[in-house]
Amino acid sequence: MKRILIYLSILIFTGWMAFLLPACSRGSSQVIRIGIDPNWYPQDFQDKQFYVNGFVDELLLEISRHSNVEFQRIGSNWDSLLEGLKLRRYDAVLTSFPAYPFNQAKYDFSRNFLDLGLVFVTESQSSMKGLQEISNGVAGVLSGNQDWRVMQKYPDVIMRIYESVPEIFDAIINNEVEGIVLDRLTAVGFVRGSYAGKLKICGPSLTDLGLHLVTLKGDSSNAVKMFDQNLQYLIKKKKLQKLLKKWQLAD
Repeated sequence: MKRILIYLSILIFTGWMAFLLPACSRGSSQVIRIGIDPNWYPQDFQDKQFYVNGFVDELLLEISRHSNVEFQRIGSNWDSLLEGLKLRRYDAVLTSFPAYPFNQAKYDFSRNFLDLGLVFVTESQSSMKGLQEISNGVAGVLSGNQDWRVMQKYPDVIMRIYESVPEIFDAIINNEVEGIVLDRLTAVGFVRGSYAGKLKICGPSLTDLGLHLVTLKGDSSNAVKMFDQNLQYLIKKKKLQKLLKKWQLAD
């Protein structure tokens, strides 16, 4: 009798496995091969590179957790990253390659998953919501940073140029300027660190520089669409914001 029960149990288990295995096969993941330059050239993250790479790794894992997508990472040098995309060594790349109009003619870009553009920094008690609220006031910018040409969009703002990051932060603390314009990650580092509670990042990025997913124009994998949908989900659930703060990439 005992042998019969064991035999029946094996038959039942085998039957369940025969039912489940086809279902698992039907639910197999879509694999997207991703080319990545771990140094993110031409960006120079310096001591932030570890945090950026950790954030990207966890972001891809988070997307895989709630989607039917598996990412296969393929390392590449900066000077062969886009060439590898053209040769179909991978389906997409993660890069800071700018979305200029002439680049958009050849490539499809996702939204930024990490903003790197210029931001406006003010005192933490300021009621200003952005650089556009300065009228005939003074804003500090760093010498040699070509991105501050964005200031041309704000003709009512007087620019005062500073030579170093500590100098420009001292300028706002000493009320020499109403705010400063600086790249996001540098601003985050200081606002989270030595100026915590004293300064804040005010408003969205002033430029669209950032990290994003890029495919060849009209790529059939729909990787950009999938990536954007998952980013939107993570933003809605506040998961992207939590990841950014975890890896010290948001104030």
